[in-house]
Amino acid sequence: RVFSGAPTLVLTPGAGGLAAALDELAGRGVERLLVEGGTTVHTAFLTADLVDELHVAVAPVLVGGGPPFVHAGAFLQGRWRTAAVDRVGDVAVLRLLRAPRG
Repeated sequence: RVFSGAPTLVLTPGAGGLAAALDELAGRGVERLLVEGGTTVHTAFLTADLVDELHVAVAPVLVGGGPPFVHAGAFLQGRWRTAAVDRVGDVAVLRLLRAPRG
């Protein structure tokens, strides 16, 4: 959704990638960013080590052959810790935080 008068940031190939985009947003005063997307977006942010919190919704529906959460990739090794589990109707929402590094 486009908001009238809202500033925009357009990502183009070769413009420095996601990390450069996040640096630009931080320079504009953005301290927290919600990223929604599909498998490609999830994989891009996770393999670039640009995620410190995940909210994962688990619905009680079994779907065979559906798309995965992420594609194959080189993910930073380490654990996530469960910070909260909330219930929204019959859906469980897990709030996961990256465990401290090192």
